[in-house]
Amino acid sequence: MNTYDEWSRTLETYAKALGEEALQDLHVHLSGIEYGPKGEKEHLKVEDADLDVRAILRALHAAGCRGRILCESPAMEDDALLIRQMWLEVSAEQ
Repeated sequence: MNTYDEWSRTLETYAKALGEEALQDLHVHLSGIEYGPKGEKEHLKVEDADLDVRAILRALHAAGCRGRILCESPAMEDDALLIRQMWLEVSAEQ
C-alpha cells in the first residue's frame, strides 16, 4: 500500500468495522521500512524511503482523522518535523 486511494479505502474499512469514532483517536506508527528475506530489516529516514507520506497524510486529512502519528525513523526528530510540515501543507491544500 502506498497510494492515496489505497490508504483511503483502508480508512473506510476501519470506519465501517470500528465506527467513525475510531478515526477520531488514531495511534499511527509511521516510517519507511527496508525489508530483507526474513521481513522487516530496519526503519528508514523519510527521504530514503519509498513510502508516500503525503498520500497517507492526504487520506488521513480527507477522512477527518485525529490522533497521533509516531515517527519511527532513525532521524526521529528531523523526520517528525518534516512530517509535521507535510501535514501543514496537505491540510492547507484541501
